[in-house]
Amino acid sequence: MKQEWTDILLSATAYRDTDFKMVYISDEIEVKLEGHLIKSQMMTTSPFAGALISEIKAWTNKLQQIRAFIRAWNKCQVNWIHLEPIFTTEDIAYQMPDEARMFKGIDVTWHAANTMLIDKPAVISIDTNHPDLIANLTSMMKTFEAIQSGFNFYLEKKRNYFA
Repeated sequence: MKQEWTDILLSATAYRDTDFKMVYISDEIEVKLEGHLIKSQMMTTSPFAGALISEIKAWTNKLQQIRAFIRAWNKCQVNWIHLEPIFTTEDIAYQMPDEARMFKGIDVTWHAANTMLIDKPAVISIDTNHPDLIANLTSMMKTFEAIQSGFNFYLEKKRNYFA
C-alpha cells in the first residue's frame, strides 16, 4: 500500500479565466484512500499482524490524517468557490465591509495553501510537509461560516426591503 501512494500527487487546475491554479483532489484519490483505510483497519484485527501492529496502526493513522485533510479541503474549496465571485465585486464589498475584510484574509490564506500544495503535491506527505494545514483549514471553515451568516443576513435584509 505504501508504495502505491508514492506516486499519487495532487493536481491543479486553472480557476475560471484567471492565472490562479487551484488544487483539485480527484475521486480516484478518495476511492483509493477509503479502500486502503478499510484494508489497514482489517489488518489490525488479523492474527498475523502481531509484530507489525504498531506499523499498521501508524499507517492507518496517517491515512486518517489524509482523509481529514481531504474533507476539510473540499469543504473550504466549496465555500471559497461560492463566496469568491460575491466578495470580489465592489458593490458587495462596500455594503458588507466586515465580511469582505474577512473574505480578503481567507482569500490570501487560500491562495497560499494552494501554492504550498502545488509546490509539494505528494498526497502521502501532506501531514509532514504541511503540519498546520488541517488546523488552518478548520479555522478557515469557521471564518467561512461567519461570512456566510453575514451574507445570509444581508440577503434577508434586502428581501424584507423589497417585500
